[in-house]
Amino acid sequence: MTRTFRLLIALFPRHFRETYGADMQDVFRDQLTAARASRTWTAVPVLWARTALRMTGAAMREHRSGHPFLRGSAMMDFFHYDLRFTGRALARTRRPHEDQVRAPTSDRHRREA
Repeated sequence: MTRTFRLLIALFPRHFRETYGADMQDVFRDQLTAARASRTWTAVPVLWARTALRMTGAAMREHRSGHPFLRGSAMMDFFHYDLRFTGRALARTRRPHEDQVRAPTSDRHRREA
């Protein structure tokens, strides 16, 4: 298993790692093998990105559920909402708007003058 995946597992609380860590490694190893066997070059990077995002979120939820101070905390609820909002906003703004990239044409320039 790669060092990066072991670091992702290390984000989880110890009791969670001890209980589910080996199974998580087995599942990811199978997914990585399937992604490498696929004919698309994007399969492995997409798997890594999806896994990193999901495991980071799951680790945060596990830590939050284990601490009474953080469970039900308004601050953590706002933080979670902000993270989700930011992710959705970034997903919508993949590339700049065409009007911002395109140089004005001579016809367009004459009409504005």
